[in-house]
Amino acid sequence: MVKSRRRNPLKRKRREMIKFKSSEIRKEFFGECTDGEISFDPRLRFITYAFATYAYTMFKVDVMVIDVLRTQEQQNILYLSHPDKAVVDKYKQLPWTSHHQYGRGVDVVILNGADVIVDEMLLFLNSRVKYGKDNEVTALWHTIPEGHVHIQVRSNIKNETVIH
Repeated sequence: MVKSRRRNPLKRKRREMIKFKSSEIRKEFFGECTDGEISFDPRLRFITYAFATYAYTMFKVDVMVIDVLRTQEQQNILYLSHPDKAVVDKYKQLPWTSHHQYGRGVDVVILNGADVIVDEMLLFLNSRVKYGKDNEVTALWHTIPEGHVHIQVRSNIKNETVIH
């Protein structure tokens, strides 16, 4: 009798649903490290997985998390070194904070040259996950520092701590 050479499907290597730009970003995403008192909002983990699942199921493309937590110093470097002088001047006049400083923002890129599906991906997420008021969105397209989808959640806490 010949033994079957079929592999046990439960022992197959699992496909990683989300890729990460670095091991540090991966740790921040899964809450394995924090910057002071700030940690990544777990609601974003769920939303990012929904985004990645839709991307792969509908378009066979992957997503990569490129930014999670950010300090004010990192925010300043990002905007003050921007190649567009208008962005730099606007930021110098009134430096702003970021959802990343509160643990409430994540930046992802769609891999495999799939920027053409960004609008459909944003529509998918914004029609299912509400950020706040009707004119506010959970996911939007950002171009600083490079083209990416920024996903954000609103705070449920008054007087929350920010990374400085």
